[in-house]
Amino acid sequence: MMQVFYYDWNPWKAIPAGEFDNVLYLAGVTTNFPDCNQILQTYDAEQPLKALINEKVYLVDSEWKTLDQKVQYLQERYYPEAKAELYKELDGYQIWKFSKE
Repeated sequence: MMQVFYYDWNPWKAIPAGEFDNVLYLAGVTTNFPDCNQILQTYDAEQPLKALINEKVYLVDSEWKTLDQKVQYLQERYYPEAKAELYKELDGYQIWKFSKE
């Protein structure tokens, strides 16, 4: 994400406040930053992997090879019937919707 981020934004202009208040990485250098934790709390998603099945939560990923690992994690720990369906593909990224049915 960081590499393509530069293509979409002029580095000489500030990103508008609140632009990414509904987007988080599953892991990375910002994990557990106070503002990230606040976003998770706001959307009742303190456990991001578990929250993948929430109605308005989608996974945007360019590495489809790890999708099975995420589904398996959900099946083993929370939802035995968890599955992921491709919602759409956009600019090389897959957008996945998870469910527990």
